[in-house]
Amino acid sequence: MPPVKLSIGPTTRVFLIVVFAGLVGGCVSFLSGFSGELPTTETLGSYQVVVQSALGGIAGVVFAFLIANTDRADLPRLIALSLLAGIFWRPVIDAGGLMVSKQQEVNVAEAFEAQTAQVAASLAVSTDTEGVLRSYALDYQSTRDDIQWPQIRDQVDGNFIDTYNSFCSDPGNLAACDSLAVTPGLRPDTILRLKDSWIFQ
Repeated sequence: MPPVKLSIGPTTRVFLIVVFAGLVGGCVSFLSGFSGELPTTETLGSYQVVVQSALGGIAGVVFAFLIANTDRADLPRLIALSLLAGIFWRPVIDAGGLMVSKQQEVNVAEAFEAQTAQVAASLAVSTDTEGVLRSYALDYQSTRDDIQWPQIRDQVDGNFIDTYNSFCSDPGNLAACDSLAVTPGLRPDTILRLKDSWIFQ
């Protein structure tokens, strides 16, 4: 039987090189005594170098592909960045986690924006405008609670208040808008955001 030849594509090859450079960086980090917040050597024993090298490999991938988003064809730069990321794996992994968290919040904000459009359409034809507004306000409150980044919170706040103002600018809708003040489960901070909008000035 002829030997099986493993075919590695260029993308996989670049990925493996980045991982290896990160592993080397993690090993250098261990040898130089930069262990971040790893447990002491007494806890990990001889496995500490393995753990720290693995963290360096992860940091190399995170920094080269996620944070720096380096050109995949620029191999020397990829290797250099991955090696450095492997050495300083702790801040790199923390930064990567923050980026993922922010992207998740962006996705939440975009979903709320789509919901806002649906609510605006519902308010135009609904016979239960009070119910629609109350449900929307509670959804807004829940969505905002899940968001930590100020600029994304501002975006969600803007969508909510703009929709509210657009609907409540019609004098015939003021009763439905005023009903929000007695919505069960709606916190005072949400009511205050509405009262800061121009319709209450």
